[in-house]
Amino acid sequence: MLAVCLGCNHAPAAALGPPIGPYDEFRPASSPPVAAQLTMAGVSFPVTIRVAASPGGMLRITALQDSKPVDEELYHDDGATFSLARAAGENFEPPMPLLSFPMHIGDHWDWTGSTTMDTSAQAARASIHTAVSRTMIDGNPENSVEVDIDLEMGVNSASPMRRQLKFWFVKGKGIVRRSFGEESIREPLVSQRKGDPR
Repeated sequence: MLAVCLGCNHAPAAALGPPIGPYDEFRPASSPPVAAQLTMAGVSFPVTIRVAASPGGMLRITALQDSKPVDEELYHDDGATFSLARAAGENFEPPMPLLSFPMHIGDHWDWTGSTTMDTSAQAARASIHTAVSRTMIDGNPENSVEVDIDLEMGVNSASPMRRQLKFWFVKGKGIVRRSFGEESIREPLVSQRKGDPR
């Protein structure tokens, strides 16, 4: 069973699938493949990935094109829960838990909080599910944990916005792929050349 997480509106439900971890073995904050492909607004181009840890347990993943930052992801890692703090220009408060240790693949939980873009904040909620997946790394298929998120923003408005977020974790290699709807997709460059399905 997952530990109760900040921002979850009830205790996460365990499906008792295969366990992942422990944290020191799974290492979700590991650096993903350096060579990646980034797709933004339907345009794909190669990037170099740089990972940097910051004080307070923050992990910053930056995509560089010609040594210039073109995209940034921010995560919070406290050694027990690995959470999303910023993606595609959106800040998540509190950070949204993606993995929590100990846990089993198939566990699922809900998150409530707010998202902020620039200075505009709105209430948000999400349903988070985990599953087994396969991901191509350097031309080889590897087992991964897929985290699927159904996000609803502006839940108190007349027309809330919905977005699907996906993350693929490989043991010892961190977040090797992720997608924030159709707006922004990062994946290993070699996997796309090999025809790995999204």
